[in-house]
Amino acid sequence: MSSSSHALESSGTVAAGSAGPEASADALGCALAGLGVRVTVQARGRAAFLRALDDGTAALLRDAALRRRVVALGRTLGFTHVALVLEDG
Repeated sequence: MSSSSHALESSGTVAAGSAGPEASADALGCALAGLGVRVTVQARGRAAFLRALDDGTAALLRDAALRRRVVALGRTLGFTHVALVLEDG
């Protein structure tokens, strides 16, 4: 991953010619970075899949109120679903 002020990678799987979900993934990642939530955001249609970039972010996301804010941000950016992908490691 290249160094980024937002510590964000995003990618989308969308129909050719449609940049909507990709742009929304970038916007969601930037908004979350502003909250100190360091994640990768992958858009699949209108669903956003988030993966924590570090243990500190994973710990932050244990807070239900923060998770509600994350989902609300996703919805304001056009996502119908926001999923936190948990990895066993």
